[in-house]
Amino acid sequence: MQKVIVSNKAAKLLRSQFLWVYGSEIKNPPQNVDFVKIYDSSNRFLAIGYINIKSKIAIRVLSFKDEEINKEFIKKRLLQAYSFKKDISQAIRLIHSEGDLLPGIFIDKFNNYFSIIFTTAGSLLLKEILMEALEELFEIEGYLIRFDEKYSKIEGIEPFIEKKGNIEEIFFVEDEIKYKVNLLEGQKSGFYLDQRRNRRVASNYIKRGDRALDLFSNSGGFGLYFAKKGAKVTLVDISKGAIEQAKKNFELNNLEGEFVVANCFDYLRELRDKKEEFDFINIDPPSFAKSKREKAGALRGFKDLMVNSLKVVKDGGFVAIYSCSFNISLNDLEDISLKAAIDTKSRLIKLEIMSADNDHTKLLSMEQTDYLKGLLFKVHKS
Repeated sequence: MQKVIVSNKAAKLLRSQFLWVYGSEIKNPPQNVDFVKIYDSSNRFLAIGYINIKSKIAIRVLSFKDEEINKEFIKKRLLQAYSFKKDISQAIRLIHSEGDLLPGIFIDKFNNYFSIIFTTAGSLLLKEILMEALEELFEIEGYLIRFDEKYSKIEGIEPFIEKKGNIEEIFFVEDEIKYKVNLLEGQKSGFYLDQRRNRRVASNYIKRGDRALDLFSNSGGFGLYFAKKGAKVTLVDISKGAIEQAKKNFELNNLEGEFVVANCFDYLRELRDKKEEFDFINIDPPSFAKSKREKAGALRGFKDLMVNSLKVVKDGGFVAIYSCSFNISLNDLEDISLKAAIDTKSRLIKLEIMSADNDHTKLLSMEQTDYLKGLLFKVHKS
């Protein structure tokens, strides 16, 4: 295993359990993608990780112990995660990248089916022993392995997909709600498992007969919870495939809903102009700010959604808004919500602060692992 020396700044961060080292902080970087032992300028051991000098985040830490990176190491990580997460649901985020100290790897487990996403060149060094470890620990009926195009330019690796079994029709149950998932077509790793707890929280504010609007509905995660509570739900998504999947999930549960393929911004404006009213509006967009450069535009988008939602929600109704981008903070969400309230002469009562469910491990030393934020408000207009 190659040895690298890092700057005093990087060493200080590593000692605080930060898991990244930037390329500019490495004094003798190897040019190949490989495992490395990391030392400070006084030749004191700091950590073991993998390096890819082509990436801005050049080193990602695997362990703060001087240990072998082998199949037994991977099994230890998998078992540590699974022992805590196994009772959360039939479908769980088994490995949450840095959160579970396997950076660059995301694994979702849907009963005996697995969605495995690699996001870094270094994480691919672990691919073979990871698959061996998974097969030894779990019964695997099928899997999808992906390295997506959005990572290929950053990491210098060609995108690829590997699959086994019938991964286009996977079934699981969450809170007595049945879901059918297509790993090939679903967003993210196939399904928004991170919103599990928030679906429960939001549905607590639904009463039978309420009108609920589920914007950016994807395959119907929130909408199903609302319909099960007796709400009349309108689900809106720009993806025809997502809406078709939502319809199938509603049929699977003998529930009814209104399904709309549309741009959510435009559809919300149409509802505003028609003076339609809803008791509950749920706003769960995809990531608007994948980088800091996109933050200003993302905040404008969030404010537009919030302003028009406040115009459409009934007096005394509820609005929930979420961001799955690390670059949008909880304070940012609160700020745009307050500005929207001022613009619409509304008063917002903050009822819930939400984040990803506990299988999406939030490592205290890595705020990047705590990416999902949500706020739920009661709205007064007088």
